[in-house]
Amino acid sequence: MNLPSVHIVVLNWNGKPDTLECLTSLQSVSYPNRKIVVVDNGSTDGSEEAIKAAFPDVTFIQTGENLGYAEGNNVGIHHAMECGADFVFVLNNDTTTDTNVVTALVAQAEKNANAAVLGPKIYFYERPDIINSAGGHLDYETLVRGHIGYGVRDDGTVYASVAAVEWITGCAMLLRLSVLREVGFFDRDFFLICEELDLCTRIRKRGFEILFVPEAKLWHKVSAAFDGNFSAVYCYYFFRNSLLYVWKNFPDRRFVLYRKVFSDSREFYHRLKRSGDADYRRKGFCILMGVIHFFTGVRGKAPEWVLKIKFSREAICRGNRGSREHRSIPVGDKH
Repeated sequence: MNLPSVHIVVLNWNGKPDTLECLTSLQSVSYPNRKIVVVDNGSTDGSEEAIKAAFPDVTFIQTGENLGYAEGNNVGIHHAMECGADFVFVLNNDTTTDTNVVTALVAQAEKNANAAVLGPKIYFYERPDIINSAGGHLDYETLVRGHIGYGVRDDGTVYASVAAVEWITGCAMLLRLSVLREVGFFDRDFFLICEELDLCTRIRKRGFEILFVPEAKLWHKVSAAFDGNFSAVYCYYFFRNSLLYVWKNFPDRRFVLYRKVFSDSREFYHRLKRSGDADYRRKGFCILMGVIHFFTGVRGKAPEWVLKIKFSREAICRGNRGSREHRSIPVGDKH
């Protein structure tokens, strides 16, 4: 029997150590009819030379610039289509995989021809028995979303069945290419954050299923691209792109949901401030600019000056006198 062809697309941007570790783990993936493709978004850390030297059989595509998560992965998806692949396994470079991960995902896809996106059970890299994601949930009335099973210890009995979910995190998703030809790829207007949510919503609107597959497993370092939880970069893209997601997918409820995003952005800023985040002013500025930029039509990559702006140490200290470092505030979806 001819097995479906799978291209594993790993996007890299100045993540040489993580990408090399990811590629090392992929060498043990048991699925025979697969090819590994690295798309590099113009890295300047020596990634290209190191990857080509260590893995000469891996297909390496250099984009020459930082296209972001959405368009960078689209480059890999286009390549897979041109090569006649049946599926693309989009995989974050800060992951390590179980040998059975692709086999389990493809087996479930073969059982269910209506399944367009399939995702594995994802664990925290540093806590390998703690679940990071068992698929994504989304409340369409409030836009509250998050990872199913987040923080739960896996004793072998939790989230142990294949299940239909609203979305799969872009950290690891098997995509059926025949469906992408119909609904389109990741929307590059997002650049990063919310692009997988948008794609999954478009796919579900066409009547296709999105499945969580527990037999497929991997481990994720979680948001290495953002240099820690809730960076200014994350704050900008999360709130700008939440508004963009609403605009694209809920035209009859835009203004109600806009108000919800505005409320969430204010609350998130005040939570950062109350928690003693030493960088809360800059993050608040990026939240504000993200909202403004949505309404002024700024799409894709954020202007560099927005993310590099700095506030004086005196002002920061004045605003955080007696404060402590904040703990991570669980909100939304991050790769």
